[in-house]
Amino acid sequence: RMQTNNIFALKEAVLMGLGAAVMPHWFVAKNLTSGDLINLLPNWHAPALDINVAYLPNRYQTKRLRAFLQSLEKAIPEIEGIEAL
Repeated sequence: RMQTNNIFALKEAVLMGLGAAVMPHWFVAKNLTSGDLINLLPNWHAPALDINVAYLPNRYQTKRLRAFLQSLEKAIPEIEGIEAL
């Protein structure tokens, strides 16, 4: 049994054949396609999680913050396995 807060370490452990893990589809999609990993429970899905961005409440948002938020809004829905609400 392995417990970690590092998804990259978990993925490496699974790729080394040390066991099975629950990981986001978008994170292992290429490994599933290449056959390096297999989906042991294709009909089971972990509960969906929200993606949140936190920043200080301020009327003025810097250009950098606005650009970052806009890039997130554009890029996140394009990631395989992420569903926009």
